[in-house]
Amino acid sequence: MLQACTTASFVSPTCDPRALEAGEVRARQVLCTDELIPDGDGHVGDWLIENSLARFVLRGTYSSLYTLDEPGGTLIDAVAVNPDGTTTPDVLGELRVAGERSSVEVVNPTEGEPAIASLVLPGMTWSLSADEAVLRLTSAGAAVVAPLPGAERTGTTWTLGAGFLGVDGTATAGELPTTALTPTFVAPERQAWTSAAYGSAAEVAAAVDADTVRVEVGGEAVTRLPVVDGEAEGWAPGGAVLQGERAGCTYDGLVLLACGSMNLRVRDGAGDDLASTYTVGGVSWVLPPGGGVVPAGADALLGVLTAGPAYPAVTVPYVPDARPGAAVSETLAQEMDVDGAVWADLSRVVAPDPDAAWASPEATHDATGEGIGYVVVIADDEVPTAATDPLDALGAMDTGEGPRLVATAGVRSHSFEGGTVVSWPWSGNSKKPAHGVPPGGLDALDLLSVARDNSSDRRTIVDRAWVDAALADAPTYAWPDAPTAVWLGSLADLDVYLTLLEGYVPVAPVGPRTWIELPTGDHNAPGVEAGIFSGETTAGNGPRIEVLGGLHVGENRVWDVVVHAARWMDVREVTLHTPEGSVALDLDPFEEPSGGGTVRVRVPATEPWVVATVQGASGIWAVRGF
Repeated sequence: MLQACTTASFVSPTCDPRALEAGEVRARQVLCTDELIPDGDGHVGDWLIENSLARFVLRGTYSSLYTLDEPGGTLIDAVAVNPDGTTTPDVLGELRVAGERSSVEVVNPTEGEPAIASLVLPGMTWSLSADEAVLRLTSAGAAVVAPLPGAERTGTTWTLGAGFLGVDGTATAGELPTTALTPTFVAPERQAWTSAAYGSAAEVAAAVDADTVRVEVGGEAVTRLPVVDGEAEGWAPGGAVLQGERAGCTYDGLVLLACGSMNLRVRDGAGDDLASTYTVGGVSWVLPPGGGVVPAGADALLGVLTAGPAYPAVTVPYVPDARPGAAVSETLAQEMDVDGAVWADLSRVVAPDPDAAWASPEATHDATGEGIGYVVVIADDEVPTAATDPLDALGAMDTGEGPRLVATAGVRSHSFEGGTVVSWPWSGNSKKPAHGVPPGGLDALDLLSVARDNSSDRRTIVDRAWVDAALADAPTYAWPDAPTAVWLGSLADLDVYLTLLEGYVPVAPVGPRTWIELPTGDHNAPGVEAGIFSGETTAGNGPRIEVLGGLHVGENRVWDVVVHAARWMDVREVTLHTPEGSVALDLDPFEEPSGGGTVRVRVPATEPWVVATVQGASGIWAVRGF
C-alpha cells in the first residue's frame, strides 16, 4: 500500500502545473495530468521533483514500469526545462535502484534551510537543489538504467535525438556498481559537466563539415554534438577532444581528410534484386533490394557479402569511389530451395531490455539483410514495440517483390525455478505496468498458463530449464497447458525435445534460426504461425528439412525426407530418431548447384513420432519432427 507523509510542508490538494521560478524547488505527488512530463511514462499518483531547470518523475510504489513483481519508487522521466518553459526530450526508460522501495516521504525546504527538495524512500534518497539540474541519488544499492529504445550509450551518457541523460559514475551494460553510493543523474548538457566526473563545462561553437561531432574525454566518447548548417554547437567538458564524424569519412579532429563510398547492388541468379548484408572493416551495412551505398571510408578493403542461408557468402572488394552513380553489381547463386517456407528469428532481444538499446525498427532492418522473413522482437519481462523496417513498405503482403518481413512483439518471462517462456503477441501499450506480461515468482507450469492467457492465439516457447522444472512438478499428462514449441540451442538439446515427444507433448522444435513451412501458402503472421502450430518447423542454423508423404504401406508409414542445404554446409546424411532408437541414412544428393539430398524412410505405423537430424560443416545442424 502506498504510504506518504511530509515534513516541513504538505502535498497540495490541488493541481498546480505552473512553471517554477529561479530559486524554487519542490517535491510533490502528481495530482493531475497537466503536472506530468509531456510524452513521459508518469501517471497521476506518481511523484514529481522539480525546479526551474529540470523535472523528474518517480513512479509510485505500486509497481516497476519495466520489471515484473518489483515495487515502484523508480525514476522513469528526466528532462531539462528550456528557457521558454518547454522541456527537452526524455531519454530515460527507467532507473531501478536495489533496495526497499515500499513508501515515499516528501521533504520540501522551509525558510532558512538550503533550497533542496527530496523524495525519501526506505533504501534511498533523491535530492534536487534549486540552482542546478542534477538529481542526486544517495543509496547503498546498485542501480540498473534502462534507456528508451533507440538511445545511444556513449561512455556514461545516453543520447536520443536532442535528449540527453548523463551518469556520474561508471556504467557497464546499463548497471551501476554497488560502490557508486552517490551517482548523479542529470538532464541538460550544460549541467552534466559540472559534476565531479568531468569538472567545468565549456561552450562549443565550431565550423565543421561533418554530420556530428564526437566529444571525447580520456579517449572515451561521452556525448555527440549535432552539426547544423556546417556548425557544431553545444556544451562539453573542459579540455574535451572534439572529433568530426560522417559515415565513410576520416577526420583529424574537426578537419575532413577524405571520404569514400561504394554503390553495391546484389541480385540472385534469376536477376532479381536481393536484400543483403555487406561487412567491411568490422562494420555491417544492410543493403535493400536494388542496392545501396556503403560509405565505409577512403581506403580499399576486402568485405564479405551475405544474403541468408540460401546463398553462399562471397568476398567482394570494397573500392571507394566518390563519383555519383559509381556502382558495383554482384550476383549470388541460390543454392537452396526455400519455396513454401520462411526463415525466422523467434528471439531477437531489443530495448527496453536493460542490456539492449537496439530499437525494434533497427532490429528488423538488420533482419532483412539476413534473409529473415519472420521475427519476434522480445525483451526480458517487458514488451517492445513491433515495428517493421522502413524498407519493408509492403508489410506482410506476399507480393514476391522486395523484403517481406513480418514482425511481432513478445516477451521472455522467467520462472523462479530458472526456466523461461517466450510468449507472443502482446500489447505495445507502455502505460500498463510491464504491459501486462506474466508476473515473476511463478513456478514453471503457472508461468506457462499465465503466458498462454487461455488464448488459442498465443504462442509460447519453453527452454530446457523450464522442461526440467515442469517435470519436477508434475508428469506431462498432468500439465494443465502445453507449450507451442521448445527451444533447441544446438543438437545437445535434442534430448529435451525427445523427452517431450515421449510424454505425448506435441511441440514444434525451434532454435537460433528456424525454417517454418507455410501450410496455407501465405507469408503473413497467420500463415507463418500456422506452421508453428502444426509443428512444421526445422530448428537449426541453416539446413531446411522438408517431409513429404506419410502414406500407409502395409504395416509401415513411408515418408520422403528432403534436406535442403547449400553446398558449403556439406550435409551428407540424415539421422532418424524414434522411440526404438536411432539410425543414420545416407542422402541421395541433389544435382548441382544445390546441396543436400533426399532419402525415403519406412517406419512401423505403431511409432508415434519420428525426428530427423542433420549435421554439416562448421557446426551446421537442423532438427525436424514428424
